[in-house]
Parts: sequence; C-alpha cells; structure tokens
Amino acid sequence: MRSFAAYLAGAIACCLLAGCGGGEGDAPQPETPSPTPAPSATATASVAPTATAEKPADKDEEWEKEPEEGERPWESPEGPAAISIGGSERPATLLVPRDADRSEPRPLVLLLHGYGSSSQEADAYFQFAAHVNELGFGLVLPDGTRDPEGERFWNGTTECCDMLDTGVDDAGYLRGLIGEAQAHATFDRVFAVGHSNGGFMAYRLACEAIPGLTAIVSLAGGTYANADGCRAPSELSVLQIHGNRDQVIRYAGGPLKGPLGWTESVPGAEESVLRWAERAGCDLGAAEELTPINTDLFVDGAETSIQRWREGCAGDTVHELWTIRGGGHVPLVWGTDFTERILLWLNDAYTGEVTIEAGSIE
Repeated sequence: MRSFAAYLAGAIACCLLAGCGGGEGDAPQPETPSPTPAPSATATASVAPTATAEKPADKDEEWEKEPEEGERPWESPEGPAAISIGGSERPATLLVPRDADRSEPRPLVLLLHGYGSSSQEADAYFQFAAHVNELGFGLVLPDGTRDPEGERFWNGTTECCDMLDTGVDDAGYLRGLIGEAQAHATFDRVFAVGHSNGGFMAYRLACEAIPGLTAIVSLAGGTYANADGCRAPSELSVLQIHGNRDQVIRYAGGPLKGPLGWTESVPGAEESVLRWAERAGCDLGAAEELTPINTDLFVDGAETSIQRWREGCAGDTVHELWTIRGGGHVPLVWGTDFTERILLWLNDAYTGEVTIEAGSIE
C-alpha cells in the first residue's frame, strides 16, 4: 500500500502554520440527535470553500447532519472499483483501488454516518472515497437501519442511538461486512471512522473484539456511560474530535433525551479518549501538545488544538483529542486540514509511525 504520508506531506505542510483562535462558551442542555433537514451548504463535495463561512445565528439544529449527497467518485471510470456487499436486505458498498493487486495487504476503513444520515452523505462530508485510488486503502460505506420516522441509526453504545430498544445487531452486521470484504481483497487492519451516532458505533466496535480493528476515529461521538458496558476492550488507537460548543452531544458530556427518557450521562470528549489511554497503560501525565490546525471554516484561524498520549502505551497505540474551539456538532470541514490529517493519522496507525512530532511545526 502506498503510504498516506508521502501523498499528504506537501498538502498539509502550509496548513500547519496558522495561529489558533476561538474559545469555549456555555452550551445549552443536551438534545437528542433528532431528525432535521440536511444543510443547504454553499460548498459541495467537489467544490470546497476557501474562506471562513458564516454559520446562521441560532440555527445549530439545522447544521446537525452531514450534507446531502455529493459526487460519487466510484461512478467515474477513473474512480475506485465499487463492489456490492451485505446482501439484499442491508447492502453496502466496498470500494477498492482500481486496477490494484487485491492480494496485496492494505487497510480497510468503515465509514459510519450520523443519526438520520446515510453512507453516501457521510462520504460527501469526509471525502474519503476520492482518496481510495491514491492512498490504496479499502473503504466500506454501510447504512444503519431506519427508525419509525424513517431516519437511519446505529445501535452503538447503550446511550446512542437505538432509542426504541430494537436491539438490532449492528456490531454483528459490520463484523459480517468486514468478513465479506476479505473475500474480495486482502485487508490486514481495520479502522472505524464515525460522526455523532457513527462515533458511538465506532466505540461500540472497539468493545466487541472485532478482528483486525486497529484504530477508531470519533467525530462528536462518545463511549459508554458505564465503563463496564465495554465487554471486550481492544488494544487500539483512538482519535476523538469534538467541538466545545456542540449543542447536540456536549463536549463536556451529559445525558441524552430520547423517546424512552433520559440516558445516563455520556462521557465527555476528554474522558472518552482518556479511558482508552488508561486501558492501554499510557502515562496520562505525559500529554503532548501539537501545533493547532484548521478543521472548521465556521471558526477563524487554526482553532483545533491537539493533545496526544503515547508515552508508555501498550502496543504502540496513540490516543489523541482534537478540540475544535468554537466548533459545533457539524464543523464545516471542506478546504481545511480535516480530511488530510485524519487520513494521515490513520496511516500512522497502520504503519506504527508518528509522522508529525510535537513541536515539529513552527
């Protein structure tokens, strides 16, 4: 597999030179990740904004989801090859690099959408499919099941978001997709990346002994309220990304309200990642501070601070917290460092290297 680092080094070098801005404000009481209209963003998956955007005042709920579907790179003759997996009841799309030797080991990424969204909307947001050919990874685009209102959801942790206790076995479903993907290509490591409800689902997978699962990335998600709810915690790397003004899943944690009542308090962003760092035996007092980056065009400057824990961590795992200072539940990420830095972080998790050292960018 081609290294992410070689492809991304030039793309991110200039982006890391900006200063940081923003600050933490008081968030209102937490809300259920309820169905809301998808944003009519000025940007699309193919045309990224280049300047700071203005978020409509008092319209946080209207920006709760990923954007509407954008271009589908796999439908282009030059795009990645698309393979249907999952069967007729819950089909999913597996993308592999076009014309690649499928016997060559490569990582597999599961992209998990947020509540009420879809796999294609999630990819329009994260823009992973556009990088499959260049970076040589596999990508699975699955969809959650629909609730009575027609909104897709994942049965992630106890708190989010099987609100009606259907008990759908999404962990088993995703485990099956990984196994089916293995029949089409050789994948030696698995990554789960999710937004909101998808982030909770990524933490659920980390507790389910999923073969090959090496790292998870959670944007505005969280882990179990009760640590004992994690049945079989895996030795893996964790990246938690969260806006400290998120009004849906609060940065500091708190209960969620669903149709059956309030849940237990969801751990905050820092507690979510530190719980896994502690399990790995990391020295929690040896946090590294990295140069801030830009991940949200709604906020001026390089607003996202980065803390990393890797000292003493078992299995060379790395645990990071990206705090989007002034960011909400759905940061406007196009044209920022967001996608490239996540892919670089996943590449490091795959190779066992750390590409960007603390203090290496001035």
